[in-house]
Amino acid sequence: MTIFPTVVNLNRIKLNSKQCRIYRVRVNELEAPFIYNDPTLEVCHHESKQRNLNYFSSAYTAAVSAVDPDAGHGELVIKVPSELWKQGDGGLHFVVPDVEGSMAERGAHVFSFGYQNSTRFWFPCVDSYSELCTWKLEFTVDASMVAVSCGDLVETIYTNDMRKKTYHYILPIPTAAPNISLAVGPFEILVDPYMHEVTHFCLPQLLPLLKHSMSYLHEIFEFYEEILTCRYPYACFKTVFVDEAYTPQTRRCLAQALAQQFFGCFISRMSWADEWVLKGISGYIYGLYLKKTFGVNEYRHWIKEELDKIVEYELKMGGVLLHPTFSGGKEKDK
Repeated sequence: MTIFPTVVNLNRIKLNSKQCRIYRVRVNELEAPFIYNDPTLEVCHHESKQRNLNYFSSAYTAAVSAVDPDAGHGELVIKVPSELWKQGDGGLHFVVPDVEGSMAERGAHVFSFGYQNSTRFWFPCVDSYSELCTWKLEFTVDASMVAVSCGDLVETIYTNDMRKKTYHYILPIPTAAPNISLAVGPFEILVDPYMHEVTHFCLPQLLPLLKHSMSYLHEIFEFYEEILTCRYPYACFKTVFVDEAYTPQTRRCLAQALAQQFFGCFISRMSWADEWVLKGISGYIYGLYLKKTFGVNEYRHWIKEELDKIVEYELKMGGVLLHPTFSGGKEKDK
């Protein structure tokens, strides 16, 4: 049996089972403690003083209700082993190369990562895409490090001993907490020669490679702004290249990330049920860029790969629900 939890704190599983002898239960190959109780086997207890049909009927109804699956009950109650209570992956990832020298000389750096709604793992916030707010961010780092985050860099203030410095960022456009990120390291800085509001960061000695990799980014900006007939919604755009992160093709990754800045960051969703709209629109304009840059055959190959992923998912997990409803006919907001 495969179970897909709909809550984050699932610690007990209730199942229906009658006329069975259960000797053991395993959850993900781990022995799980369980309780088996069928209240319909003894409707009227021996100590009961009443012996009439009305009393039996009410007792039997209560026994059946106690194991009603529609009410979330069952004869078999399984306790999920504590080893399976795993928090989602996310937070801050530290990269410290095992070589000699100072942290800056070794290229040590840290960056935020994780799936959606994982910002809560590295600072307190309302970690929801439906809660938008402006931001004032301050990061104190070693003098040899650079702190890169969302928004406009207002000022950088050094301490009196010049050993540390504090970066002050302000993001005046209301933005959801899951879209806030951070990277700290001894980065080299490249201002895009075609768009001065675009800045790139990379680890030491990688600046020549960075210049080559980012030489086309302004073309993606121009393409999106042309088909959407609007300017990029934010005052600045930053790209930070780090180690031990992801390994996709650079041009495709940046094109998709830039599309999600328009639909996903600037235009946010109200609930998880609306996520497919933003993913669909950003994916569509990304596909248009893919067709223009790499040709129709590559575009069709990408579409086929995406369809194959959907088919594989549905065969394994079941049909995709674009707009699910839950008990009582209400939409799930969180």
